This record gives sequence, C-alpha cells and structure tokens, in this order.
Amino acid sequence: MPLIQPDMGTKNSIELLYTLIQMAKPRTVLEIGAGDSTCLIATALQKAKQAWQQDKKLLRSTTFEERTAFLDPSGVLENYQPRLITIDDFSAEGQSAEQVWQKPLQDDSIEKDMVTFIHISSLLMMKRSNLGDQ
Repeated sequence: MPLIQPDMGTKNSIELLYTLIQMAKPRTVLEIGAGDSTCLIATALQKAKQAWQQDKKLLRSTTFEERTAFLDPSGVLENYQPRLITIDDFSAEGQSAEQVWQKPLQDDSIEKDMVTFIHISSLLMMKRSNLGDQ
C-alpha cells in the first residue's frame, strides 16, 4: 500500500509543514494519526537539528560567514533535542500507520530516540486526560 493516499490532504500541506518545522525548530511535535507526514516530520526535525548544530558552530567560529551576520545569539538554543510523538491505533480504513512506523526506524539519517510511537486511540487518550470533556 502506498504511504501517500489520494485525498488525504497531505500533498497540499507537506511543503508548508516541512518549512515551518525548519524555521520554528520546535522541541516537540505531537502528531495524532500517523501517515506519510510522520516520515516528513521526522526528517524535518532531523534537518532542523542539523541546522541548529551548524548555527552553534558558526557562533563559536572566529571566521566570518554570511549566515553569521543574520544569527541572533539569543535565538540559538543552548541545547536542541527535538522530539516527535506520534499517536495512532491503526483503526482507520486504508491506514498506512503500521508501515509508516517502520520507516524512521529504518532510516539511518534519523536519530532513533527522536521518534516515540504510542499505540492508542486518540479518543481514548483524550477521555483519559479529560480533554474530551471540554
């Protein structure tokens, strides 16, 4: 089964999501419902971490580079360990979550401790956390 299913909407938002992660460098991304976006988010977080490492290196360097002029030292985190938490229960018809969960584990360019998979119904999780009562 292909990871990108027609009419799932991901193809329309994938580039935006990838770019936002690169720019914002979030510490944690929570994804409800795994799919092709899971691999994209994991890759974007890994690239954001690599960009952060490069920025840290530039700030310590005595050699001027063009990017150094645009860096605000107070905006470069001291430590950046991004995380992706993905929740799915594999119940959706035609779902690709089971396949998707294997991709980041097989991709050597993605740190294995960056991605956490939680196998539970998002509705059950919301009820347990009282989020469903609001």
